[in-house]
Amino acid sequence: MGNLKALAELYSDVNMTHSQQLIRQANATRDALNHLAVSPITRLYADGLDSEARPLNHSAWHATVFPAAFGLAPEDEWPAALAFLRSKRMAGSVYAAFYALRALYELDSDHGAFALELMTTCDTNSWCHMLNVGATAVMEAWSREEKDNLSWSHPWASAPASAIAWGFFGIQPTAPGFRSFRVKPQPGNVTAASIKVPTLSGSIEASISQKLSATGAVTHIRLMLDMPASTHATVCLPKLGSAKATLMIDGSEIAGFHQRDYTCVENIGSSATKRIIESPAV
Repeated sequence: MGNLKALAELYSDVNMTHSQQLIRQANATRDALNHLAVSPITRLYADGLDSEARPLNHSAWHATVFPAAFGLAPEDEWPAALAFLRSKRMAGSVYAAFYALRALYELDSDHGAFALELMTTCDTNSWCHMLNVGATAVMEAWSREEKDNLSWSHPWASAPASAIAWGFFGIQPTAPGFRSFRVKPQPGNVTAASIKVPTLSGSIEASISQKLSATGAVTHIRLMLDMPASTHATVCLPKLGSAKATLMIDGSEIAGFHQRDYTCVENIGSSATKRIIESPAV
């Protein structure tokens, strides 16, 4: 489904009829998989179908990662998918790790907590483990036990380098050249972080600061956003228990809308100074 949606987007500027056909095909593929391939018992995607077109009684890590990463999984299946991935941790390869992180940022109910855990853990299947065995660049596999002739400079293992930008900070384009973009940070329990993302429209600079309670729960989040001229952003921040569909932008309370556990405000324009966007007081 992911490749069909990507092709539809590419075609949207040159052949809208064909783009719409691809979107219909993508949606039909999604609906068929969700109808046929989800186990009624576990609510997870099965590895395949038996001879009577019923889901098999086994769900591999990959069978959950890829549907979640490409947006196939309906929201009511997200809790089961997230719990399953937590139980399996980074069971896949360094290549599939990119899609595992993408899946976790799609399953956004934990605000990036488990994705952050996987990027910072020192389990054998981790980037910290690569550092511990002496790597100075990402390795072709997690360990020599997994692949005894691995190389020590394989870019397909560099998933966090991009995931920090589009997942942790949630900076993703919504128009060509980042003329418009979305910022939906999912920083877990990190209290402060900054990034500078180069785009065709200019650099996007974002800084996040969070306050934590004595129990480690996030009680307030603040985003400072330096936007390229003539660009517009949609910003989504966790609701943090607030019933208000508003965000504080440069000191003023601005109405937006709820999107699951987030509050979003659209069409935030660039400014001569950094925009300051915060969660409202509960």
